[in-house]
Amino acid sequence: MLRSEPFFMSPGTAFALPTEDEPSRGRILVFNVSEAKSLKLVTEKEVKGAVYSLEPFNGKVLAAVNSKVILLKLADTDDGGKELVSECGHHGHVLALYLKSRGDFIVVGDLVKSMSLLLYKPLDGNIEEVSFPPKSFHFCIFRG
Repeated sequence: MLRSEPFFMSPGTAFALPTEDEPSRGRILVFNVSEAKSLKLVTEKEVKGAVYSLEPFNGKVLAAVNSKVILLKLADTDDGGKELVSECGHHGHVLALYLKSRGDFIVVGDLVKSMSLLLYKPLDGNIEEVSFPPKSFHFCIFRG
């Protein structure tokens, strides 16, 4: 079956340096996956911290980078290329490890603060916290 639109795959990385306890930078790579199943690097974005999780989100991508959740979109450049542009984000986590979304809702699994529910407001162009447990607890995320 031929695809009418390009198919992208985005891994997140971290630079683990022996002089740092925690990675202070990482990258989000965007690859185009061809019909022949080969990968071509489209763009990359350096971020300040390790990329722990990526989640497709309404034609964009959510990234959990250290203590932040960042919403990125793929935009055209003046020279005809592509770049990842940060649209908005949410701060206030200790270490955002997991992301899951449904509609405009985002669940963030945090290493210390348990989990929180965020809401993306496209008209305002921001992400805000809607709910979080009153105390931290251990949790597991099951994907089905």
